[in-house]
Amino acid sequence: MKITYDPYADAMYIYFNKLRIKKTSIVNDDLIVDYDKNKIPVGFELLSASKKIRKKDLKSIKIYFNTEVPKVLLQK
Repeated sequence: MKITYDPYADAMYIYFNKLRIKKTSIVNDDLIVDYDKNKIPVGFELLSASKKIRKKDLKSIKIYFNTEVPKVLLQK
């Protein structure tokens, strides 16, 4: 897994793997999920990231799947 953050765009992208993106799904105004040709999530982009996740919390991000849309949990 790889996490990148663009402070200019205030966007964070979490890569789950290196598969090729075939489909992009806009979940809401701040969440975009990318899938490969087999509907496997490749990663997701979180817009307005600094309003949702503090930089010091990035180390404690855990990701799990219980649907087709990734969920992000912050552990304290």
